[in-house]
Amino acid sequence: MLRCAMIGLLALVTTADPQQSGKPDISLKESRKITPYPPAVVNVTRKNRAAVIEWKEVPLERIVAYEIFRSVNHGPFKKLGRVKSPPFLDKSLPKGNVVYAVASVDRDNNRSTLMKEDRP
Repeated sequence: MLRCAMIGLLALVTTADPQQSGKPDISLKESRKITPYPPAVVNVTRKNRAAVIEWKEVPLERIVAYEIFRSVNHGPFKKLGRVKSPPFLDKSLPKGNVVYAVASVDRDNNRSTLMKEDRP
């Protein structure tokens, strides 16, 4: 029988082997599929044909980058780029209804959910 429980960033895996008088074999394996926290706040300043996207960084060592996305006229979000820290400059702001979002990326390349910009 295999049992698995999540403990922080580690997965506790136990197996019971009938050959070993029912004693479980307990081992720790690092889980590489944990979704990281998204950035807390995304603010965008638009000026002329450019936009500066800023956000609050996730204060965890395992976060190594941030990916920036843009949606135009309610279309799908498309990735614009990847940076190690804020801010991000979009030099080609298109016309129309533009919404930005940011995701955090951890060292195992897991991406958080998108945090959309705060809009009034």
